[in-house]
Amino acid sequence: MPITACRVSSTFDLFITKSWILDTTTTTAAMLTPASNTLGVVSIPPRDPLHILFCGTDDFSCVSLQALYDEMQSPRSSIASVQVLVRPAKPTGRGLKAIVYSPVKELAQRLGLQVHERDTFTGWSPVDIETNKINMVVAVSFGLFVPPRILRSCKYGGLNVHPSLLPDLHGASPIEHAILLGRQSTGVTVQTLHEKTFDGGRRLLAAPSSDSVSCVSIDTEVFTVDRRTTAKKLRERLAPVGARLLVEVIQRGLFLPLPRTGADEQEASSEGAPAPKLSKADREIQFTSTYTTATAVDRQMRALGPVWTHVVGMKKKKQVRKRLILEEMELAALPLLDKAMENTDTEMDTLTFQHGGRDVVLPVVVDGTDLLLPLGGPEGTDNNPNALRLRQVKIEGFQTSPAATALGSFVQKQPASCVSWDVVTRAADK
Repeated sequence: MPITACRVSSTFDLFITKSWILDTTTTTAAMLTPASNTLGVVSIPPRDPLHILFCGTDDFSCVSLQALYDEMQSPRSSIASVQVLVRPAKPTGRGLKAIVYSPVKELAQRLGLQVHERDTFTGWSPVDIETNKINMVVAVSFGLFVPPRILRSCKYGGLNVHPSLLPDLHGASPIEHAILLGRQSTGVTVQTLHEKTFDGGRRLLAAPSSDSVSCVSIDTEVFTVDRRTTAKKLRERLAPVGARLLVEVIQRGLFLPLPRTGADEQEASSEGAPAPKLSKADREIQFTSTYTTATAVDRQMRALGPVWTHVVGMKKKKQVRKRLILEEMELAALPLLDKAMENTDTEMDTLTFQHGGRDVVLPVVVDGTDLLLPLGGPEGTDNNPNALRLRQVKIEGFQTSPAATALGSFVQKQPASCVSWDVVTRAADK
């Protein structure tokens, strides 16, 4: 079960899990005996100063690393040292000419921390782990599985900051999937590192949660996911929360194994929605999917960045197919689209897209420099948009430009009977 933590004075913390009460100012714990409700005292091993190996890569990781460093500077801190493990820089961009270094490496160097660079744990362990100086691993947005031999060599195992309320959205991309699934809120969990699986550890502290009360109050708006929330903004909001919870777990000793009461420990379950790793291929608009509506495409763009598809047109009486990137768009509402026109020859302005070997023909409305595409629902409202307003797009081989300008030559007059009405009027927000 998640641990309930509450600050009761400036010098004394109570940690309650099942029937145990732990006083971190001493090396004893008191147990409430269920039958008599009386207190019994047992010994708790003293906590050694923490020598941490921090594993991270991105800006989300940096916030936790900075928090650990700041905590280490505190006179009463239990953190004695921090070393940092990052993955090596790799070429990126067109032609793989640009080298992007890990933000964590740059921060660690500014802070004067020792840095290791490895892209695998195979055949490697830092000297300080072999000599048992490093006694805890902290992995935040690292992307590599910390093997059992590393965790077992550390007296206090490992900790992880995960940006969701586990077990929900367990996996590599919880922030993106929170948006893709249309969640209205999310959260952050600090868990132990499991020897066999990602996100299978013991959940120590989470926010927001009725089962765990943080010493520092957190505005619940931080966890809100609305129609304006992008993955980048959500990551920026959650990173400080995760860092604060991580420091609290260390300050309060929540990672310490409590004496067994005879009851089985609750292990992290695999229940909840998965959040598997996403790739650039996931940015393609799946027009042929029955779940693709204007709302779904908007979520896709807010979660993953600019989305893409293929647009088809005619040039010199020959069909041309170009990659189209939607760089700026928003949800919109269009008036009632008359599906009764489906079998008529009434001409309409259309754009033709290709996906999965199928042509998808959608009506298009020109609105100044914007284009509006109906996608999901016969009639739109502010609360139930049924269209995409395309503002800025990029066609393969050309610079980014206003949608009406870039796609003007692809707009064709076609009879209403050619329109993919199954796509235009499919139920919105499935």
